[in-house]
Amino acid sequence: MVCPLIGLADELQLTIVEAIQAPDGGREDLVNLSNTCSTYHSLLAPIIFDRVTLLNDAKSATSAIALASSPYGQYVKELRFEGSLDRDDYNQAINVDTDGISLRKLREMMQVARQSVFPRSVYRVMSNLEHWFPKLDTLTIRIEEESAWHTPFPRMSLISFLHHPDPYRATLRRRKVEHWKMLLAQTYEALCENENHNIRTLQLFDLVSKSPPTFSEAKFHRFLEKLETFRISLVPASAEIRGSGLSANFTRNLSGFFLDHLPSVQHFKLEASEYSAWSDEDPPSDWTRDAALPLTVTQMSKIKSINLAHVLVCKEMIAFFVSHQSTLEQITLNCCYARHGNAADGQWRDTWGNMFEALTVSGATFLRKVNIEPIHCSDCMDTTESHQKGDELPYPRAFAYGLMNNTYGYLASLLVARENDQVWYSALEELIRGNRARDKR
Repeated sequence: MVCPLIGLADELQLTIVEAIQAPDGGREDLVNLSNTCSTYHSLLAPIIFDRVTLLNDAKSATSAIALASSPYGQYVKELRFEGSLDRDDYNQAINVDTDGISLRKLREMMQVARQSVFPRSVYRVMSNLEHWFPKLDTLTIRIEEESAWHTPFPRMSLISFLHHPDPYRATLRRRKVEHWKMLLAQTYEALCENENHNIRTLQLFDLVSKSPPTFSEAKFHRFLEKLETFRISLVPASAEIRGSGLSANFTRNLSGFFLDHLPSVQHFKLEASEYSAWSDEDPPSDWTRDAALPLTVTQMSKIKSINLAHVLVCKEMIAFFVSHQSTLEQITLNCCYARHGNAADGQWRDTWGNMFEALTVSGATFLRKVNIEPIHCSDCMDTTESHQKGDELPYPRAFAYGLMNNTYGYLASLLVARENDQVWYSALEELIRGNRARDKR
């Protein structure tokens, strides 16, 4: 008996397939279905093989090369590179019993460990993506942060080292950090070898403030110039740091690393960690200097949508939005905040209302959506205008403002109901409704 499902048009069958896919994007059900008959094997191959994950180990690289060399390699559109020191080859090389081992043997072991961090076969794939996967459109890179990075190294004199019962173990943590930096550097060195790539979407997840030298090099910037979608996320700060993922050094370098080199980008997303402002200075300090993204009016001239999380509403951001009103269609600010009037001198500057007013006055004829996702504050509503906590709010919408706790050095957020914010937010909503109405005519 012929299965009636196979008799349907391919488009209908693919619609059904899309409906039964796992919510987490898993492919196990599709693989099982493709194994039932040659018809589904051919029909589902472009879906099953449209993405591949590459790890920094030789076995994974061998599998990727085998896929690229097969008839299914033509279907790969997305590659996810997952870098980590938690790989079998590396662990076997570095976690060994060194009791009684000779210095020469120890050096050989370290050489094996270094080679296993980023094997030649992995470099071979990552440095020539246009050859292995000619239809590759999206590249995601995530390198797992080495926990030893944020742990201070104990000071050890040469005499203490020589008399240590296990000198190898005494320096193991330092060696792992060196290997992690090697993994980070070699990943992006390999990436920059792709001079003729066709990648349009680049996603760099879990970036840390310790950046590889490659981020400052012209070959990396040339790679960025072809991108249409660029997304970066920052890992949460370590416990020893007051605050968050937008560390001072990283924030100051964002323009030179990325933002100044995205002439073709239409969609940009940056996700900082939960508390996205901290200062490396002793409190009191100007935390707003390091919380503000270094946006300029000349960056990303083709931008259509921008999505920012856990960053400061500031004059640079407002100027950027206004200067791009002829291209900008969507703005999403997730758990962002402006500077509270009591932050330093008692002046309310660069408020939410200032941003909404600037966008409204500019005309923003292409703007179709402004999405403000609120911060979930645990303890506070500051109405600022003679209203107490618990009273009925005079305005239907409150917005987040940040204050630095100069005693403990962390950022506190308050939901503040200000008349000026609400007035201009309503005006901006009216402008957007008018823009959408014109689309329907």
